[in-house]
Amino acid sequence: MRSPQSPKKKRHNRRGFRYIVRCSYSLNDRKRLLAHERLADLPLPPHTQYETCKRLDLFFGRLLSGPIKGTLLDAGCGRDFFTIEAARRGAQTVAVDIGPRLVDRVTRNCSCSGVVADVTVLPFKSNTFDVVISSEVIEHMREPSLAIAEMFRVTKSGGSLALSTPNKLWFPMIRLAEFLGIRKVRALENWIWPWTLIGWMRTIGFRVRAVIGFNFIPFIWPQLFGLVTFLDRLERLFPLAINIAILAEKPREHSQPPRKSAAYQNRALNNLRCKSTIVRFENRQSGSW
Repeated sequence: MRSPQSPKKKRHNRRGFRYIVRCSYSLNDRKRLLAHERLADLPLPPHTQYETCKRLDLFFGRLLSGPIKGTLLDAGCGRDFFTIEAARRGAQTVAVDIGPRLVDRVTRNCSCSGVVADVTVLPFKSNTFDVVISSEVIEHMREPSLAIAEMFRVTKSGGSLALSTPNKLWFPMIRLAEFLGIRKVRALENWIWPWTLIGWMRTIGFRVRAVIGFNFIPFIWPQLFGLVTFLDRLERLFPLAINIAILAEKPREHSQPPRKSAAYQNRALNNLRCKSTIVRFENRQSGSW
């Protein structure tokens, strides 16, 4: 007779956060998904600082200009730059990342709630957030369309999604950078064509309001920063850019995810090698979401 399984114990770390369940990714996939976490406390190289500042200005200076009211989800918060800026602009911010060290870092540096979770399986109710931001995240998902469908689900009707991701046109360059040792991180890379991404978003139910291309040549060397900034004036030629940024809106008539969104979710879950189980990381002082 099989012995009953003991309930999972809730473990608390020294900062008062709580782990509820663990991930069930394969070991290789988990290492690649957590690749950026190993860089959490390292100084940023000059080209990364330049590019991060550019994306911050693009998100909060153009796509989401002015104060941000209501709740905001930073889906894939990384090293906290976007979360801190969103909180500074008045948003009630929740930071999500699959890396526990990254979430711990952002909650130490910012007045926000932190949750360790997979962006493709967000642990929030539908229609929760007024704004969702996600910068350079979905290309690290095995099924990016599922991540977009989840962002659609948790966005309130009339809410906005600001998203950026690399252009698959330039994917060979990332492999060349890894081969030459210029890029130190070997993460899960699943880049997307711009028109494919826009098609997914429209099919899922978003209304695409703006598409901006930026970084039209590699920006590894500081000597090229001025030229890179000058070429960003060609933003309408986004199919040729290294990165694209999109502002989309969830129509007010959609209180529930559309049927096609559910179809994307089912297809993505079937294609995943291992189903990912949410790992939740709560700050008891801020309350659970």
